[in-house]
Amino acid sequence: MEPLGGASLAEASCVCLGSGRFLRAVLVPAVEAAGLKSIVFQTRGDSFPSMMYGPRKALGTYEVDTVEFDGRVLTSTHPVVAAGTLGNTEGQATWLSLPAQLPNLRVIGVGVTEAGLAPGSPAMKDLARFLFACYKANVQGPLSVINTDNMPGNGPKIQSFVTDPAVLAELQQAEEDKASFLFYLSAKVVFHSTMVDRITSQRTGDGDVPRAEPLPKKALVIEDLTGVLHSSLEQAPGVVVRRVAGEIEVDHQLKLRIANAIHTAMVYCMALGRMPDTSACIAHPLILPYIHALYQEDILP
Repeated sequence: MEPLGGASLAEASCVCLGSGRFLRAVLVPAVEAAGLKSIVFQTRGDSFPSMMYGPRKALGTYEVDTVEFDGRVLTSTHPVVAAGTLGNTEGQATWLSLPAQLPNLRVIGVGVTEAGLAPGSPAMKDLARFLFACYKANVQGPLSVINTDNMPGNGPKIQSFVTDPAVLAELQQAEEDKASFLFYLSAKVVFHSTMVDRITSQRTGDGDVPRAEPLPKKALVIEDLTGVLHSSLEQAPGVVVRRVAGEIEVDHQLKLRIANAIHTAMVYCMALGRMPDTSACIAHPLILPYIHALYQEDILP
């Protein structure tokens, strides 16, 4: 794997499984703001590495468009140390070779769709193989697995998926080695539950560039009950850390039951009012009062 923009692979502290727009608009910028550097692997296809090793190779950065509240579009750039794909045999081999090359590895980002967060899915098998490679390379960590899907309780669920007996059987190791691997996971790896929230689509005519709303104050909530999270991540814009059990469930309720309900109701008004994008809602004399009434009269009770 060739480093991008004059970087060195050994500089990377974060490896991401998945290259979706949401991961690139939320997790990688948070890691960057924390002073850490990322390697991003696409799970299927090769559009992201093709872009990074094509027109953006010398820069080593990708772009994110942010639509400001006044409708202006600002473009930011975010560096990655390297990019790859799990869509071929060579990429799979490179993926498994990374832990031995990354002395500063601390974060494993998981940016797959909800279909990938399931027992026996290719993504969970790839994650299990990567963690096993971390174990074989004696990566000391602690390693934080941070997910960008809003499945409630996603941390323990991902842990159960990568330790599923059928997945462990595919590692093709002796039983005592598997037992040591499970001990390594319990001692060195934390599967954090998370809540993420940033409306993200794509640049018109270019699906490789995320187009997002301004970064919310609570774009990424991470449950860290044992205090292992890299300390600088808590200072990153949009990152909130929960250290009390159960607190993150409130964040999920606010996101899934309040924010999503309001957004859904607003979309119908936009369609009936022939408003092409959400920036038009800010100046509309009826939309905001309608949303306020919806929350006060229907949702809050």
